[in-house]
Amino acid sequence: TDVVGYGPSKPRVAVVVVVPSVSESYMEDYHPGQHVDHSYEDKLVLNGALEAVESIFRTTDRNRIFVVTVIMDGRGKVGEFEASLNNIDSGRTAHRHGNQVHTHKKEDEEKKKKKDEKEKHSNNEEEAEETHAHSEKIHAIYNHESIGVAASRREGVQLINILAHEHEAAGLKSPEEDLILLFLRCDARLLESEHSTQETSHRRDRTWLDDVTDALILSPIEEGYDNMENDAARLLLEKGNQVPSQNANNKNAKGGRYPRQLQPANAVSFNIYFSSTDSEGNIELHPPRHGDTTTFNRFLQPVPSRATAQQMSLSDGETYPAPLTTVATAMRLETYNDLPSNDDMLTTHHAADLELSFNLWMCADGADILGSAATRVAVDPRILRPSEKAKLSGPLAARIVSAWMSAHEDDGLSNLILTSIAEQWATV
Repeated sequence: TDVVGYGPSKPRVAVVVVVPSVSESYMEDYHPGQHVDHSYEDKLVLNGALEAVESIFRTTDRNRIFVVTVIMDGRGKVGEFEASLNNIDSGRTAHRHGNQVHTHKKEDEEKKKKKDEKEKHSNNEEEAEETHAHSEKIHAIYNHESIGVAASRREGVQLINILAHEHEAAGLKSPEEDLILLFLRCDARLLESEHSTQETSHRRDRTWLDDVTDALILSPIEEGYDNMENDAARLLLEKGNQVPSQNANNKNAKGGRYPRQLQPANAVSFNIYFSSTDSEGNIELHPPRHGDTTTFNRFLQPVPSRATAQQMSLSDGETYPAPLTTVATAMRLETYNDLPSNDDMLTTHHAADLELSFNLWMCADGADILGSAATRVAVDPRILRPSEKAKLSGPLAARIVSAWMSAHEDDGLSNLILTSIAEQWATV
C-alpha cells in the first residue's frame, strides 16, 4: 500500500517545494546597501523547508503520498540538509499511517535488520518481528544555477509526470487515479486538523487531503446512496445539475461535506495562520477569520481581502473564492498540465503565484478556499524575504501585465499598474 496507494477513490498527492537561494540581493530587503553575512538567513530558509516537508508526512497518510519533490534552486547539496531529508523519508520524524502518527527509532531499524536476517533462515512469518519499511517518497533536485520559482515548479511537475507514467507502466498506479498536485511554500507548514469533540469519529479522522479530495475529485458514487439513487444521481450529473446530498441538513454526516457537481473545483487554497514568537520564545498561531482571502493592489502586491456576503451565501460559507493563490495551493495534476501560460522567467514565489492565479481564473474556474478545519497552513514571516513573497520588480510586473492584461483590452489597468510600480521602485 505504501507504493500503490488506495486506488482512484483516494488519490495520492504529489508535492512540490521550491527552496530559493539566499544571495546578496536577498539581503537588500533587510540591510539595504550593506554587505552582511547571510548564513543566519540561509539557515532560516533551510530549516523552514525541512519543517514544510516534515509537516507533509505528519499530516498526510504515507500511503497517500505519491512523491515530495524538493527543488533546491541555486543550491548544491548540503550534507546536513540531505541527512535531515533522509530522516524524514525513513520515518525518523513524526509521520502518519492511516489515523496513527508515530516515529521510528533506531531500535526499530535494528529490529528490521534482525527480522530480515531471520527471514533468510526461516519461512515462518510468525517468528518475524512486527516492523515495517518505507518506500522512498522524497526526491531532491539540485539546480546549481538558479532558474527561479516558476521554472523550478515546472521541473518538479515534469518529474511527477514521468514517475506517474512509469508507475502506470509498472502496474503500480491505475490510469483512473487522478493525482493531486500541491504547491507548498518553504516558509509554510501544514497543520493538524482541528475538530470538535462533538463531531463524529469519521469527521475527526479526516485530514486536509480528504477535504481537498472531496473538493477536487468527482466521485461517481456518493457514499450513502443506494444503487437506484446513484443511477438518478448520474442522470442529474449528465445534465449538469447539482446532486443534493441525502444528508443535506447534516454537514458532519458521513458521505462528504461538499455537494457533488459535474464540474469539481479547479484548485483549492488553504486557510493561512501566521505565527509569531513571544518574549519567552513560545510560538503563537494567529488564525484567520472565516471568509478571509488575499487579493492584490495596484502594485500587484498581495493584500488582505474578505469574501463578500453573496460569495459566502452560495455555499453557506463552506467554500468561497480565493482571488490570489499564495502559500499552499492544491489542484489536480491534469489541471496544471492543461494551464496555457508557462513563463519560466517569473523567478519569485509571488510572481509565480500571480501567474498561477491568472491561469486559474481566466482560463479555468478559479480557486476556492475551503471553510474547513483540516485545510490549514501556518506561515513563518521570518523565512522568505519581502521581494520573494510580496513584491514585484519592474521587469517581472511588465511580463505579467503584458501576458494577462495587454491582450485583454485592459490598457488603463495595465498602465496604472506599471506606472505605480515604476514610481515605487524609483523611490527605493
